[in-house]
Amino acid sequence: IDDGTLYFNGQPADYDLAFNSYKPIQISGLLSAFGNALLPTLQILGLSLLYLLTGIGIQLLLKKEEDKLRPILAFFLGIASVMLLVLALSITNVRYSNWMLFAWAGIFLIAATIKLLVKRKELESLKDQVTTLTWQDGLIASGFLLLLLVRIAQTDQLHVPSWMDAIFHANLIEGFVEQGQIPANLNYHFGYHLLTFLKIEIFDWNIPTAMLMTGQWLNVLLSLGLFSFIERRFKNRNLAILSVLLFSLFAIFPA
Repeated sequence: IDDGTLYFNGQPADYDLAFNSYKPIQISGLLSAFGNALLPTLQILGLSLLYLLTGIGIQLLLKKEEDKLRPILAFFLGIASVMLLVLALSITNVRYSNWMLFAWAGIFLIAATIKLLVKRKELESLKDQVTTLTWQDGLIASGFLLLLLVRIAQTDQLHVPSWMDAIFHANLIEGFVEQGQIPANLNYHFGYHLLTFLKIEIFDWNIPTAMLMTGQWLNVLLSLGLFSFIERRFKNRNLAILSVLLFSLFAIFPA
Protein backbone atom coordinates (compact mmCIF):
# COMPACT_ATOMS: atom_id res chain seq x y z
CA ILE A 1 0.00 0.00 0.00
CA ASP A 2 1.48 3.35 -1.07
CA ASP A 3 -0.24 6.66 -0.23
CA GLY A 4 -3.57 4.90 0.29
CA THR A 5 -3.39 2.97 -3.02
CA LEU A 6 -3.13 -0.82 -2.98
CA TYR A 7 -0.75 -2.27 -5.55
CA PHE A 8 -0.52 -5.86 -6.77
CA ASN A 9 2.45 -6.95 -8.91
CA GLY A 10 3.35 -3.29 -9.29
CA GLN A 11 -0.06 -2.34 -10.68
CA PRO A 12 -2.76 -0.42 -8.77
CA ALA A 13 -5.96 -2.40 -8.12
CA ASP A 14 -8.63 -0.59 -10.14
CA TYR A 15 -11.72 -2.11 -8.54
CA ASP A 16 -13.37 -1.33 -5.23
CA LEU A 17 -11.80 -3.03 -2.24
CA ALA A 18 -13.44 -3.50 1.14
CA PHE A 19 -11.81 -5.32 4.01
CA ASN A 20 -13.73 -6.75 6.94
CA SER A 21 -13.18 -9.50 9.48
CA TYR A 22 -15.71 -12.31 9.44
CA LYS A 23 -18.45 -12.04 12.02
CA PRO A 24 -20.89 -14.90 12.62
CA ILE A 25 -24.46 -14.19 11.54
CA GLN A 26 -26.49 -13.05 14.55
CA ILE A 27 -30.06 -14.19 15.16
CA SER A 28 -31.32 -10.69 14.42
CA GLY A 29 -29.68 -10.76 11.00
CA LEU A 30 -30.74 -14.26 9.91
CA LEU A 31 -33.90 -13.17 8.09
CA SER A 32 -32.00 -10.42 6.31
CA ALA A 33 -29.18 -12.80 5.33
CA PHE A 34 -31.55 -15.42 3.91
CA GLY A 35 -33.64 -12.75 2.20
CA ASN A 36 -30.57 -11.36 0.48
CA ALA A 37 -29.51 -14.89 -0.49
CA LEU A 38 -32.80 -15.81 -2.15
CA LEU A 39 -32.30 -14.09 -5.53
CA PRO A 40 -28.69 -15.22 -6.14
CA THR A 41 -29.68 -18.73 -5.06
CA LEU A 42 -32.46 -18.81 -7.66
CA GLN A 43 -30.08 -17.43 -10.29
CA ILE A 44 -27.49 -20.10 -9.55
CA LEU A 45 -30.20 -22.79 -9.60
CA GLY A 46 -31.27 -21.62 -13.04
CA LEU A 47 -27.72 -21.83 -14.37
CA SER A 48 -27.26 -25.21 -12.67
CA LEU A 49 -30.41 -26.47 -14.40
CA LEU A 50 -28.93 -25.42 -17.75
CA TYR A 51 -25.75 -27.34 -16.93
CA LEU A 52 -27.85 -30.34 -15.92
CA LEU A 53 -29.91 -30.32 -19.12
CA THR A 54 -26.73 -30.04 -21.18
CA GLY A 55 -25.23 -33.00 -19.36
CA ILE A 56 -28.41 -35.05 -19.72
CA GLY A 57 -28.30 -34.45 -23.46
CA ILE A 58 -24.67 -35.61 -23.58
CA GLN A 59 -25.37 -38.67 -21.43
CA LEU A 60 -28.37 -39.71 -23.50
CA LEU A 61 -26.24 -39.53 -26.63
CA LEU A 62 -23.44 -41.62 -25.11
CA LYS A 63 -25.24 -44.17 -22.96
CA LYS A 64 -26.21 -47.64 -24.05
CA GLU A 65 -29.80 -48.82 -24.03
CA GLU A 66 -29.43 -50.76 -20.79
CA ASP A 67 -27.61 -47.95 -18.96
CA LYS A 68 -29.50 -45.78 -16.51
CA LEU A 69 -29.49 -42.01 -16.60
CA ARG A 70 -27.32 -40.63 -13.79
CA PRO A 71 -28.36 -37.02 -13.03
CA ILE A 72 -25.37 -36.14 -10.81
CA LEU A 73 -22.95 -37.38 -13.46
CA ALA A 74 -24.94 -35.48 -16.08
CA PHE A 75 -24.64 -32.31 -14.02
CA PHE A 76 -20.86 -32.52 -13.86
CA LEU A 77 -20.71 -33.49 -17.53
CA GLY A 78 -22.65 -30.36 -18.40
CA ILE A 79 -20.28 -28.14 -16.41
CA ALA A 80 -17.21 -29.75 -17.96
CA SER A 81 -18.61 -29.44 -21.49
CA VAL A 82 -19.24 -25.70 -21.08
CA MET A 83 -15.71 -25.22 -19.79
CA LEU A 84 -14.41 -27.08 -22.84
CA LEU A 85 -16.55 -24.83 -25.04
CA VAL A 86 -14.94 -21.68 -23.61
CA LEU A 87 -11.50 -23.29 -23.90
CA ALA A 88 -12.12 -24.04 -27.59
CA LEU A 89 -13.32 -20.48 -28.17
CA SER A 90 -10.22 -19.11 -26.46
CA ILE A 91 -7.87 -21.28 -28.53
CA THR A 92 -9.49 -19.94 -31.70
CA ASN A 93 -9.46 -16.39 -30.26
CA VAL A 94 -13.26 -16.06 -30.28
CA ARG A 95 -14.84 -13.94 -27.55
CA TYR A 96 -17.45 -15.75 -25.44
CA SER A 97 -21.07 -14.58 -25.65
CA ASN A 98 -24.04 -15.84 -23.62
CA TRP A 99 -26.00 -17.01 -26.67
CA MET A 100 -23.25 -19.59 -27.25
CA LEU A 101 -24.04 -21.23 -23.91
CA PHE A 102 -27.71 -21.65 -24.77
CA ALA A 103 -26.88 -22.81 -28.30
CA TRP A 104 -24.45 -25.36 -26.84
CA ALA A 105 -27.13 -26.77 -24.53
CA GLY A 106 -29.69 -26.74 -27.35
CA ILE A 107 -27.47 -28.76 -29.68
CA PHE A 108 -27.15 -31.66 -27.25
CA LEU A 109 -30.80 -31.57 -26.18
CA ILE A 110 -32.07 -31.58 -29.77
CA ALA A 111 -29.69 -34.38 -30.74
CA ALA A 112 -30.71 -36.43 -27.68
CA THR A 113 -34.41 -35.88 -28.41
CA ILE A 114 -33.95 -37.11 -31.98
CA LYS A 115 -32.15 -40.21 -30.71
CA LEU A 116 -34.98 -40.98 -28.25
CA LEU A 117 -37.59 -40.58 -30.97
CA VAL A 118 -35.68 -42.94 -33.24
CA LYS A 119 -34.88 -45.50 -30.52
CA ARG A 120 -38.19 -45.94 -28.72
CA LYS A 121 -36.81 -48.55 -26.33
CA GLU A 122 -34.46 -46.01 -24.80
CA LEU A 123 -37.35 -43.59 -24.40
CA GLU A 124 -39.40 -46.23 -22.58
CA SER A 125 -36.41 -47.06 -20.36
CA LEU A 126 -36.06 -43.37 -19.48
CA LYS A 127 -39.77 -43.14 -18.62
CA ASP A 128 -39.49 -46.18 -16.36
CA GLN A 129 -36.56 -44.63 -14.51
CA VAL A 130 -38.45 -41.37 -13.94
CA THR A 131 -41.54 -43.16 -12.65
CA THR A 132 -39.46 -45.08 -10.08
CA LEU A 133 -38.34 -41.89 -8.30
CA THR A 134 -39.41 -41.82 -4.65
CA TRP A 135 -40.10 -39.18 -2.02
CA GLN A 136 -36.59 -39.82 -0.73
CA ASP A 137 -35.14 -38.56 -4.01
CA GLY A 138 -37.20 -35.38 -3.70
CA LEU A 139 -36.13 -34.94 -0.08
CA ILE A 140 -32.46 -35.33 -0.97
CA ALA A 141 -32.76 -32.81 -3.81
CA SER A 142 -34.51 -30.37 -1.46
CA GLY A 143 -31.70 -30.85 1.05
CA PHE A 144 -29.09 -29.79 -1.49
CA LEU A 145 -31.19 -26.75 -2.43
CA LEU A 146 -31.38 -25.78 1.24
CA LEU A 147 -27.64 -26.28 1.59
CA LEU A 148 -27.04 -23.89 -1.33
CA LEU A 149 -29.30 -21.28 0.26
CA VAL A 150 -27.44 -21.60 3.58
CA ARG A 151 -24.06 -21.33 1.87
CA ILE A 152 -25.13 -18.19 -0.04
CA ALA A 153 -26.56 -16.67 3.16
CA GLN A 154 -23.15 -17.12 4.78
CA THR A 155 -21.72 -14.55 2.35
CA ASP A 156 -23.98 -11.78 3.68
CA GLN A 157 -21.90 -8.69 4.53
CA LEU A 158 -18.66 -10.44 3.58
CA HIS A 159 -16.25 -8.52 1.39
CA VAL A 160 -13.65 -9.67 -1.11
CA PRO A 161 -10.81 -9.57 -1.96
CA SER A 162 -10.17 -10.36 1.70
CA TRP A 163 -6.41 -10.96 1.54
CA MET A 164 -3.50 -11.10 -0.92
CA ASP A 165 -4.45 -14.50 -2.32
CA ALA A 166 -7.98 -13.25 -3.07
CA ILE A 167 -6.55 -10.16 -4.79
CA PHE A 168 -4.46 -12.43 -7.00
CA HIS A 169 -7.52 -14.44 -8.05
CA ALA A 170 -9.60 -11.30 -8.57
CA ASN A 171 -6.94 -9.97 -10.93
CA LEU A 172 -6.98 -13.22 -12.90
CA ILE A 173 -10.77 -13.08 -13.22
CA GLU A 174 -10.54 -9.45 -14.34
CA GLY A 175 -8.40 -10.67 -17.25
CA PHE A 176 -11.15 -13.11 -18.27
CA VAL A 177 -13.76 -10.33 -18.17
CA GLU A 178 -11.67 -7.88 -20.18
CA GLN A 179 -10.82 -10.37 -22.93
CA GLY A 180 -14.06 -12.36 -22.92
CA GLN A 181 -12.08 -15.59 -22.97
CA ILE A 182 -9.25 -17.41 -21.22
CA PRO A 183 -6.27 -15.01 -21.35
CA ALA A 184 -3.61 -16.24 -23.75
CA ASN A 185 -0.80 -15.42 -21.32
CA LEU A 186 -2.39 -17.28 -18.39
CA ASN A 187 -0.03 -19.81 -16.79
CA TYR A 188 -2.23 -20.79 -13.86
CA HIS A 189 -5.00 -23.36 -13.45
CA PHE A 190 -8.28 -21.61 -14.24
CA GLY A 191 -11.27 -23.80 -13.35
CA TYR A 192 -12.61 -21.57 -10.58
CA HIS A 193 -11.82 -18.40 -12.51
CA LEU A 194 -13.59 -19.64 -15.64
CA LEU A 195 -16.74 -20.61 -13.75
CA THR A 196 -16.70 -17.23 -11.98
CA PHE A 197 -16.28 -15.47 -15.32
CA LEU A 198 -19.34 -17.25 -16.73
CA LYS A 199 -21.48 -16.05 -13.80
CA ILE A 200 -20.27 -12.49 -14.34
CA GLU A 201 -21.25 -12.69 -18.00
CA ILE A 202 -24.66 -14.27 -17.40
CA PHE A 203 -25.80 -12.39 -14.29
CA ASP A 204 -23.83 -9.15 -14.72
CA TRP A 205 -22.37 -9.55 -11.23
CA ASN A 206 -19.28 -7.65 -10.15
CA ILE A 207 -16.09 -9.60 -9.49
CA PRO A 208 -16.34 -9.73 -5.66
CA THR A 209 -19.96 -10.97 -5.74
CA ALA A 210 -19.21 -13.58 -8.39
CA MET A 211 -16.18 -14.83 -6.43
CA LEU A 212 -18.26 -15.35 -3.30
CA MET A 213 -21.18 -16.99 -5.10
CA THR A 214 -18.98 -19.33 -7.15
CA GLY A 215 -17.00 -20.40 -4.11
CA GLN A 216 -20.13 -21.34 -2.18
CA TRP A 217 -21.67 -23.06 -5.21
CA LEU A 218 -18.55 -25.18 -5.67
CA ASN A 219 -18.70 -26.05 -1.98
CA VAL A 220 -22.17 -27.51 -2.52
CA LEU A 221 -20.90 -29.41 -5.57
CA LEU A 222 -18.33 -31.09 -3.33
CA SER A 223 -21.18 -32.35 -1.15
CA LEU A 224 -23.03 -33.54 -4.26
CA GLY A 225 -19.97 -35.41 -5.51
CA LEU A 226 -19.38 -36.95 -2.08
CA PHE A 227 -22.97 -38.19 -1.96
CA SER A 228 -22.70 -39.77 -5.40
CA PHE A 229 -19.36 -41.44 -4.61
CA ILE A 230 -20.45 -42.90 -1.26
CA GLU A 231 -23.77 -44.15 -2.61
CA ARG A 232 -22.21 -45.90 -5.61
CA ARG A 233 -19.12 -47.17 -3.80
CA PHE A 234 -20.85 -48.65 -0.75
CA LYS A 235 -24.36 -49.16 -2.19
CA ASN A 236 -25.79 -47.48 0.89
CA ARG A 237 -27.88 -44.32 0.54
CA ASN A 238 -28.19 -43.77 4.30
CA LEU A 239 -24.40 -43.78 4.64
CA ALA A 240 -24.16 -41.28 1.77
CA ILE A 241 -26.68 -38.96 3.44
CA LEU A 242 -24.86 -39.20 6.79
CA SER A 243 -21.52 -38.43 5.13
CA VAL A 244 -22.93 -35.33 3.43
CA LEU A 245 -24.49 -34.14 6.69
CA LEU A 246 -21.18 -34.49 8.52
CA PHE A 247 -19.28 -32.76 5.73
CA SER A 248 -21.77 -29.99 5.05
CA LEU A 249 -23.33 -29.12 8.40
CA PHE A 250 -20.66 -29.86 10.98
CA ALA A 251 -17.90 -28.21 8.94
CA ILE A 252 -19.70 -25.00 7.98
CA PHE A 253 -17.35 -22.22 6.96
CA PRO A 254 -17.81 -18.92 5.12
CA ALA A 255 -16.62 -18.22 1.57
